[in-house]
Parts: sequence; structure tokens; C-alpha cells
Amino acid sequence: MVVAMLALVLAGAGTASANGAVGLIAKELGLTGKQKKQIASIADKQIAAKAPTLSVASATDATDATNATNATNAANATALGGFAASAFASSSHFMTYDQTVTATGTGGASGTGVVTLASVGPFTIVGKCTSYSGGSAARTYIRSTQSNTAVTETEGGEDTTDLTPTTNTGQWQQGGTDVPGDDPIGPQAVGTSASPSFAQSTDGPSSAISGDRQTRLVIQPVVGSYVGAATAPACTFYGYIISS
Repeated sequence: MVVAMLALVLAGAGTASANGAVGLIAKELGLTGKQKKQIASIADKQIAAKAPTLSVASATDATDATNATNATNAANATALGGFAASAFASSSHFMTYDQTVTATGTGGASGTGVVTLASVGPFTIVGKCTSYSGGSAARTYIRSTQSNTAVTETEGGEDTTDLTPTTNTGQWQQGGTDVPGDDPIGPQAVGTSASPSFAQSTDGPSSAISGDRQTRLVIQPVVGSYVGAATAPACTFYGYIISS
């Protein structure tokens, strides 16, 4: 009976404590080798029976883990969705812009109503807010300091490939002055206080590549005229740019 009671007490302490305590108790009580084995056997059986219901309240440190179903934080991951890290663009290659112009102008290269939205390599993205038919017209343009720069524009029948700087012909923006080297990307929005206008390309983003082939852009512009401004001319420009 004494042997059985000792075994049950040790079982409650867990395997690590029980194994170490058996030897100490056996020495103190002068138990025989047979009794020592009996205590260890009973304790092991009790621990095995309780194991499925046991849990760990907390762990200070875990050096190695073969499998982890869930992790709150992971410092590094070798793949995402089956793709290696090299398949994704770094955050440094992604940018957004968001500006509103309340004063209209005649477009042109600079001046009233012309705002710089972003600059990447030889490229500059500008927004032009011009006065037109009692309201305003908004459109996004791209310009480059390098020759032989290719820009694709696929909005509403203007499926062209332009080289900038170059001389463009035709009226690119309602109420605006055409500027050689400024190529439109995306649609224009023409609105009034009574009829605001908001537009983005239905044919997807525009793209550009520099003359030295070192800078490549994917640009998705969005424009608005009188959006959020019922009493004053306003042009809104926002969008994103991915570079490589």
C-alpha cells in the first residue's frame, strides 16, 4: 500500500519529477530494488493515462519545433502562395499619389492648374486642370527627359505608342494647350458643379519604358472634375505606379 501511494503521488508530479524522485525516496526509506521498480511502473502508467488531458500553460522558450500549425509572427517566409520572394515587387517599387487642384488654367507645360504628381527616373507624372465650358477638365500626363521613350495609351480608341519627347498633334485635353512631349495616360474627366465627372481607364493601366530601358512603369491614373467641390472648380488626381 505504501508503495502504491508513493507511486500515485509521484505520478502527479509528472515524468521528469517522478523519475528523479523515485531514487531519492528509495534511498530514504530503504526500499528494495523490486519496490523501486514497482513505484516507477505504477507512476508511469498513471502519467500515461493522464497525458491526453494535460496541457502546457505557458512556455518561456522553445528552441526547436518540428511542426507549427499556427504562428502569430513569422520573421521570414521562403514562399507565398507557392511563389518565391523574387516573384514579388519590393514595396520600394510601389507608390501612390493623391492631389487636388482647385485653380484651373490652360494646361501647357507648367503654371496654374498643372501639378506634379510623381517622379520616377527620367519620368514625371503631371496632372492638368483646365477651364472648359463653364467647368473644368482633368487629365493625367507623362513626360520624360530621355528620347526614344515608349509610352502606351489604350484609352477609348487612342491605341497608340508614342515616343517622348516628341511633337503631338491634336487636342489632348478639352480647354487645354497641347505640349510636345506630354503624353496623356488614362481618360479625362470633364464636369461642372451641377454635373461632376469621375473617370478611370476601362482598358487597364498604361505602361512606359525609358529610352535606356532601365526604368519601366505601370501606371493606373484616376481623375475627377468637381468631385467633392460643388462651388469651385476642382480637379482630383490619384492613382498608383509600379516601377522596375
